[in-house]
Amino acid sequence: MADGGPKKHHFVPQMLLRRFADSDEKFHHFSRHRVDVAPMHIGNVFCQNHLYALQKSDDERDITLEKAFGEMEGIISPFLDLLVPSILSRNYPNLRQREREALAFFSISNGDVFQIFTNRSWESRKVLPQSKEKSHSLRPISDH
Repeated sequence: MADGGPKKHHFVPQMLLRRFADSDEKFHHFSRHRVDVAPMHIGNVFCQNHLYALQKSDDERDITLEKAFGEMEGIISPFLDLLVPSILSRNYPNLRQREREALAFFSISNGDVFQIFTNRSWESRKVLPQSKEKSHSLRPISDH
Protein backbone atom coordinates (compact mmCIF):
# COMPACT_ATOMS: atom_id res chain seq x y z
CA MET A 1 0.00 0.00 0.00
CA ALA A 2 1.59 3.24 -1.15
CA ASP A 3 0.29 5.43 1.70
CA GLY A 4 1.96 3.29 4.39
CA GLY A 5 -0.90 3.79 6.82
CA PRO A 6 -3.36 1.50 8.56
CA LYS A 7 -5.58 -0.68 6.40
CA LYS A 8 -8.24 -1.41 9.04
CA HIS A 9 -10.22 1.68 9.97
CA HIS A 10 -12.39 1.32 13.06
CA PHE A 11 -15.88 2.80 13.22
CA VAL A 12 -15.81 2.07 16.97
CA PRO A 13 -12.47 3.46 18.19
CA GLN A 14 -10.05 0.95 19.71
CA MET A 15 -9.61 3.28 22.71
CA LEU A 16 -13.27 2.58 23.53
CA LEU A 17 -13.05 -1.14 22.76
CA ARG A 18 -10.10 -1.50 25.17
CA ARG A 19 -12.41 -0.49 27.99
CA PHE A 20 -14.58 -3.57 27.32
CA ALA A 21 -11.81 -6.02 26.46
CA ASP A 22 -9.94 -8.49 28.65
CA SER A 23 -6.24 -8.19 29.52
CA ASP A 24 -5.27 -9.73 26.15
CA GLU A 25 -7.31 -7.04 24.36
CA LYS A 26 -9.88 -9.65 23.37
CA PHE A 27 -13.44 -8.46 22.96
CA HIS A 28 -16.27 -10.99 23.20
CA HIS A 29 -17.99 -10.38 19.91
CA PHE A 30 -21.25 -11.75 18.51
CA SER A 31 -20.85 -12.82 14.91
CA ARG A 32 -23.95 -13.05 12.78
CA HIS A 33 -21.92 -15.15 10.33
CA ARG A 34 -21.11 -17.86 12.89
CA VAL A 35 -24.11 -17.18 15.17
CA ASP A 36 -22.04 -17.35 18.32
CA VAL A 37 -20.01 -15.21 20.69
CA ALA A 38 -16.26 -15.51 20.34
CA PRO A 39 -13.30 -13.58 21.71
CA MET A 40 -11.65 -11.49 19.01
CA HIS A 41 -8.78 -9.04 19.25
CA ILE A 42 -9.95 -5.43 19.25
CA GLY A 43 -7.91 -4.83 16.11
CA ASN A 44 -10.26 -7.11 14.20
CA VAL A 45 -13.72 -5.96 15.32
CA PHE A 46 -15.86 -2.97 14.32
CA CYS A 47 -13.60 -2.10 11.43
CA GLN A 48 -13.59 -2.00 7.67
CA ASN A 49 -10.67 -1.88 5.26
CA HIS A 50 -9.95 1.69 4.14
CA LEU A 51 -13.27 3.01 5.50
CA TYR A 52 -12.02 6.59 5.88
CA ALA A 53 -9.57 6.57 2.97
CA LEU A 54 -10.06 8.50 -0.25
CA GLN A 55 -8.62 7.04 -3.44
CA LYS A 56 -5.95 9.40 -4.81
CA SER A 57 -4.64 7.22 -7.63
CA ASP A 58 -4.65 3.56 -8.63
CA ASP A 59 -2.14 2.61 -5.95
CA GLU A 60 -2.44 5.40 -3.38
CA ARG A 61 -5.01 6.34 -0.74
CA ASP A 62 -5.34 9.51 1.30
CA ILE A 63 -5.63 8.46 4.96
CA THR A 64 -5.56 11.96 6.43
CA LEU A 65 -8.90 11.47 8.16
CA GLU A 66 -7.89 8.14 9.72
CA LYS A 67 -4.68 9.75 11.02
CA ALA A 68 -6.70 12.66 12.44
CA PHE A 69 -8.99 10.21 14.24
CA GLY A 70 -5.93 8.50 15.74
CA GLU A 71 -4.56 11.83 16.91
CA MET A 72 -7.92 12.82 18.38
CA GLU A 73 -8.19 9.47 20.21
CA GLY A 74 -4.76 10.12 21.72
CA ILE A 75 -6.10 13.38 23.14
CA ILE A 76 -9.42 11.94 24.35
CA SER A 77 -8.23 8.67 25.91
CA PRO A 78 -6.64 10.29 29.01
CA PHE A 79 -9.90 12.17 29.64
CA LEU A 80 -11.77 8.87 29.59
CA ASP A 81 -9.24 7.52 32.08
CA LEU A 82 -10.44 10.27 34.44
CA LEU A 83 -14.12 9.82 33.60
CA VAL A 84 -14.60 6.06 33.96
CA PRO A 85 -13.57 5.67 37.64
CA SER A 86 -15.92 8.49 38.64
CA ILE A 87 -18.83 6.92 36.79
CA LEU A 88 -18.13 3.45 38.19
CA SER A 89 -18.08 4.85 41.72
CA ARG A 90 -21.36 6.69 40.98
CA ASN A 91 -19.77 10.11 41.37
CA TYR A 92 -20.17 13.09 39.10
CA PRO A 93 -17.05 13.33 36.91
CA ASN A 94 -14.86 16.30 37.73
CA LEU A 95 -13.73 17.42 34.27
CA ARG A 96 -12.35 20.82 33.36
CA GLN A 97 -13.98 22.88 30.60
CA ARG A 98 -11.32 21.87 28.06
CA GLU A 99 -11.90 18.18 28.81
CA ARG A 100 -15.68 18.52 28.45
CA GLU A 101 -15.27 20.37 25.15
CA ALA A 102 -12.85 17.76 23.80
CA LEU A 103 -15.21 14.90 24.70
CA ALA A 104 -18.17 16.71 23.13
CA PHE A 105 -16.18 17.46 19.96
CA PHE A 106 -15.04 13.84 19.71
CA SER A 107 -18.58 12.52 20.16
CA ILE A 108 -20.12 14.85 17.60
CA SER A 109 -17.38 14.64 14.96
CA ASN A 110 -17.17 10.84 15.00
CA GLY A 111 -20.90 10.48 14.41
CA ASP A 112 -20.98 12.97 11.52
CA VAL A 113 -17.99 11.49 9.74
CA PHE A 114 -19.21 7.91 10.19
CA GLN A 115 -22.56 8.79 8.57
CA ILE A 116 -20.84 10.41 5.59
CA PHE A 117 -18.38 7.57 5.02
CA THR A 118 -20.82 4.72 5.47
CA ASN A 119 -22.93 6.13 2.66
CA ARG A 120 -21.09 4.25 -0.05
CA SER A 121 -21.85 6.63 -2.95
CA TRP A 122 -18.71 8.31 -4.26
CA GLU A 123 -20.31 11.78 -4.28
CA SER A 124 -20.84 11.72 -0.52
CA ARG A 125 -17.17 10.86 0.03
CA LYS A 126 -15.79 13.86 -1.90
CA VAL A 127 -16.70 16.62 0.54
CA LEU A 128 -16.70 16.65 4.31
CA PRO A 129 -18.83 19.24 6.13
CA GLN A 130 -16.78 22.05 7.61
CA SER A 131 -17.72 23.99 10.69
CA LYS A 132 -17.89 27.76 10.22
CA GLU A 133 -17.02 28.29 13.91
CA LYS A 134 -13.55 27.68 15.24
CA SER A 135 -12.92 26.53 18.78
CA HIS A 136 -9.95 28.22 20.39
CA SER A 137 -9.91 25.88 23.37
CA LEU A 138 -8.87 22.77 21.41
CA ARG A 139 -5.57 22.52 19.62
CA PRO A 140 -5.95 22.07 15.84
CA ILE A 141 -5.18 18.70 14.34
CA SER A 142 -2.29 18.95 11.91
CA ASP A 143 -2.64 17.98 8.24
CA HIS A 144 0.86 16.51 8.29
